[in-house]
Amino acid sequence: MTGDVYLVTERLVLRRITAADVDDLMALDADPEVMNHVDPFAVTPRDRAGLQDFIRNRRLPQFLAYYDMYSDRGFLGGHRSA
Repeated sequence: MTGDVYLVTERLVLRRITAADVDDLMALDADPEVMNHVDPFAVTPRDRAGLQDFIRNRRLPQFLAYYDMYSDRGFLGGHRSA
């Protein structure tokens, strides 16, 4: 598993988001119900290529910048434990 792991339970792993999470971030941003709860005013591209570019060049760098600015906060990815 990549990234710094912050919490591991029997069913869940919380860790830092990494560049390897682009596909997962794309799936979340492409889901209107998810985006309604995350940022109802967000405008994200609807085509796959545009969304991938948006995630790689805008959203992911924003997430990763938090790790450089703050050692005690940032965005975490939740994943089911194996």
